Amino acid sequence: MTGIGEAALQAAAAGGRRFALATTTPDLAEAICGLVDRAGVADLFTGVELTTTDPLMLAEDPEACREELDAVVWRCLAAGAQRVVIGGGPLSDAAADLAGRYPDVIVEPLAAAAAVLAYSRHS
Repeated sequence: MTGIGEAALQAAAAGGRRFALATTTPDLAEAICGLVDRAGVADLFTGVELTTTDPLMLAEDPEACREELDAVVWRCLAAGAQRVVIGGGPLSDAAADLAGRYPDVIVEPLAAAAAVLAYSRHS
């Protein structure tokens, strides 16, 4: 069974695309790198990029969170990523908003997992 994180990484790396992961939570960086290794896509991974404001403050201000994640997406693209996973369940709304700004760049973990589930039900 594929989890949400792995589904997002596989979607980001599909077609051999280089990808990064953007998040607000520094404490997740090490676990994310481990998941990338276990998913077998480390050769395409450009790294984890983080927002600068405290995650709890960003959680209280959705607009500031989107703005900071937008800046992080730009950093990811400048570092060579072709796709960017927005990591963290509470960031789903920001991921959806950014997906509209960056067509075919942003990977929304929940949407990626839903696509895997839908595919497995029809296989």
